[in-house]
Amino acid sequence: MWEELLQLDQQWIVFLNNLGSETFDPFWAQITKTLTWSPLFLFVLYQLYRGTSQKTFLKILLELTALILVVQLTVFLTKTNTMRLRPNNDPMLQSLLRKVINPNSYSFFSGHAATSFAAATFLYSIGRRYYRYIAVIFLWAIFYTYSRLYLGVHYVSDIFVGMAFGILLGYLCCKLHLWRLQRSDHSADGQTIADRQ
Repeated sequence: MWEELLQLDQQWIVFLNNLGSETFDPFWAQITKTLTWSPLFLFVLYQLYRGTSQKTFLKILLELTALILVVQLTVFLTKTNTMRLRPNNDPMLQSLLRKVINPNSYSFFSGHAATSFAAATFLYSIGRRYYRYIAVIFLWAIFYTYSRLYLGVHYVSDIFVGMAFGILLGYLCCKLHLWRLQRSDHSADGQTIADRQ
């Protein structure tokens, strides 16, 4: 069963990677870079800044930073413990894949998928009340993540586990934010009542 899943994983990455062409390689090599997406990210953050108080925006920014750090640390620890070779470094697949970039770190699970979907889930869940088009952030997550399959540097399972982990952590971080916001509101109400007495 496990061997069959691994073989399916290998077949899928070879198929998806070979759908690409030299014409589009530079595009996807650029899409996979974080810096490429910084204008979109800054635009979304600016919309949140406009729609919230400075205090709330600062909290969102700090929580987003903490979320990304936790995701990155978890990905690093998982990769160094599982030590799964990337498809582009697997001797069995090297001759079957089109190589555009050639990272040497481990594969399981995808940091691109985990980080982007964690950030997108968190920002969407928090920000939809402040900016109606914030779902655009998921375009980043989808294209940013798919680029890893196109470039042949992650298996499909790496991507799905990364996405699931990112969505879960982003959702939990959102719940924590709302819980802290609710506690803060209750404290403010209690202070107001106490001040009146």
